Amino acid sequence: MNSALLSLLEKKSTSEKSKSQSTLTDKLSSVMMFGATLAVVGVLGLTYIA
Repeated sequence: MNSALLSLLEKKSTSEKSKSQSTLTDKLSSVMMFGATLAVVGVLGLTYIA
């Protein structure tokens, strides 16, 4: 959980740095990271409920 938050913070800082050169790959990677974090949160929620 903490590692996911740390990776999110790192991604945020790096995305802010590369806003001047925001390429398609950067947008794709950010979307993939968002989807991955959503999946992790969903799995954690399911395991917590079950």
